[in-house]
Formats: sequence, structure tokens, C-alpha cells
Amino acid sequence: MVSSKEAVQICGSLEALSARYTRIRSTTPELCRHLQTEDFVVQSMSDVSPTKWHLAHVTWFFERFVLLPHASNYHPFNDQYHYLFNSYYYTAGKMHERPKRGLLTRPTVREILKYREHVDDAVQEVFLACFKENGVLDAADSAREFRPFLYGVVRNVARHAETRRSRNKEHAPPSGFEPASDEELSAAFDRAWALAVVQAALQSMDDPRQVELLRLRFHDDLPVREIARRWGEEPEKVHRAYAKARDAYEKALVEVVLFHQPGNRAKALEEARRLLALLA
Repeated sequence: MVSSKEAVQICGSLEALSARYTRIRSTTPELCRHLQTEDFVVQSMSDVSPTKWHLAHVTWFFERFVLLPHASNYHPFNDQYHYLFNSYYYTAGKMHERPKRGLLTRPTVREILKYREHVDDAVQEVFLACFKENGVLDAADSAREFRPFLYGVVRNVARHAETRRSRNKEHAPPSGFEPASDEELSAAFDRAWALAVVQAALQSMDDPRQVELLRLRFHDDLPVREIARRWGEEPEKVHRAYAKARDAYEKALVEVVLFHQPGNRAKALEEARRLLALLA
């Protein structure tokens, strides 16, 4: 079990960790500091998103995959952002078309920067809760599992954030924190990890037709024969294409696992299949 003292030794200090996070999150705004407002909405080609969209996308990722799943009653910063700033996370819902991102005049750049600040403040609160003297990491020494314990910390911080927002939106604040069991929390983390790896593998694939075929098969749950009918092609041809797409996807999945967990390729393949089973 990791104590807060050991964690601080690994990270350097609370101040160092906070500063490092701030430095990393400030990199993109720093690159943008010479841009004028009009520059943020330019989309030079369909495969390149506007600068304004990129500023919001990663922030949306934290809100969508950390705050919303793990803090019941959490209210999104803006309900429309889920549609506007999703990229290719098909399992998370529909998204605004990438070639048309440059047509968006709202939200404004100022509003997106406020959105980033809101989420970054919540992350800094997690650091403070974990690494301060006599912080929650010290209490984790007596817990059965560290990962579920940290999950509870993040969920509490999210609840604090949503309570503050509830005062501004005139809705009742959420009820008190109700910790789930270690097994439930571990499963939640495992599924979150599996989803992240699966999505990264999809995004790394070079053939958009294969990605679309996999999306129709797994996300939309369409039989191969129905996909063939929609595409106006022979089912046998689509079956062969589907087999190749699955092979390509499995290879991409293994590469992503190896990136995060360098080691034996056979073990990486085993882990990749385990992750797929978690999402089945």
C-alpha cells in the first residue's frame, strides 16, 4: 500500500505535482497565446480540427469519463459539449462531424477557457486531498484496496464541484457520498481502462473503412449481412473484410497494450482479449 509520504517521494512534492500538471495543461494555451480570436476557429482541411475544438476536447474527456460516470447527480458544465467535443468515442454517443467543426461559432474561446479552468480546479483538489499532510493517502494504508479508495477521493471531489455548481444553477445539491464496494470500484476502473485502450486502438487504425465496419458491427450491433445490404455489396465480400478488420484491430489493440505495459507480446495479446471481454 502506498502512503502519502511514499507518493510524495515518487512525485517530488505536492507543489511539484501540482506545478507539473499545471505546466502540462498550460502547454496548449501557451502555444495559442499569439493567436487572435478569429484564428481559433479556422479549419484548414477536414482532417484537422480548429484550435478552439482541441482546447475543449481533452477537458470534455475528463468530464465525460471521470466525473459523469463516477459522481451521480453531476451536472455537465454545458449539456451541448458532450456532442460538440466528442471525437471518435462511439460508445459514448453521437458527435459533431469533424469536417464541420470549423463552422461552430459557439461556444466562444472565452467560454472554453472557463470550461478548462473548471475541470482543472477539480483535478487540483484531488491532488490536495491526496498529498497534503495527514491526507487521504495516509488513511488508505488500512484500506483493502488502494484503487477503490482513490476512486472514492475522485468521486468526493466531483461531488464538491457539482455542489458548487448547484448553487449557481438553483438545483438541489447532491446527497452525501455513498462508497461502493471494492469489487464494484475495481470493476469500474477496469472497464474505464479497457474502454480507453479499445478507443486508442481504433484511433490508431489506418483504414477508415475497417473502423466503420467495426463500429457498425459492435457499436450498432448490426449483422454482417445487414452491413452488406447497406453498403450494397455481397455478404461474402463483407465477411472477408470483417475478418481482416478484426485481425487488424487485434494487432492495434496489442500495440496499445504494449505501449502502456511493455513486455511479452503473447501476454499483451492475453491482456487485450481480457479487456475486450470486460466490455462484452
